[in-house]
Amino acid sequence: MHNTEQIYFLALLGIAFLLIGILSGIVVYLLLKSRDKTSSSDKESISEENLSKLEFEGLQNCHFHEKEPGKGSCCMCEKSCCETCLKEYDGLTFCPEHLRTFSENKWTDITNVKTTPNNPEAAIYIYEFKKELWKSDNIPTYIMTHYKINIDGDHIESYVMLYVRSQDEEMLRDKINQIN
Repeated sequence: MHNTEQIYFLALLGIAFLLIGILSGIVVYLLLKSRDKTSSSDKESISEENLSKLEFEGLQNCHFHEKEPGKGSCCMCEKSCCETCLKEYDGLTFCPEHLRTFSENKWTDITNVKTTPNNPEAAIYIYEFKKELWKSDNIPTYIMTHYKINIDGDHIESYVMLYVRSQDEEMLRDKINQIN
């Protein structure tokens, strides 16, 4: 009888573990389902409440063809361009005028600022500097960002580089060094 009791005990233990596993699976399923409903309702409220704001910011009409919706913006002047006007080259987008500017000049980078999740704002001054150069002096520049996965730190690093025409390099390098 001693062996029979052990067999019953092991069978009950096995059934108990099986039930615990099934209940755990049901709880996880319900939690995931609840989370999916919450995230979809968040998306719905975002789209309902802020749709006009998002449309205004992201879908401006073409600067050159006012009745055409914008597809993207020029990396130099930041004007919105329609599909006809937007020119892509080497991973960059340009308006027709600045594609010519890009192709007719030699470019060099004058910054290489690393940002991480701990310092995402480290390169903001580069974007502000670029905008001010264009606004005040019509000096064409563009920004490229390269990304690197840091496996050890388990995060993504970005390297923000401001490209300037070679003839402007010395002057602009001095200006940006004064800021930073």
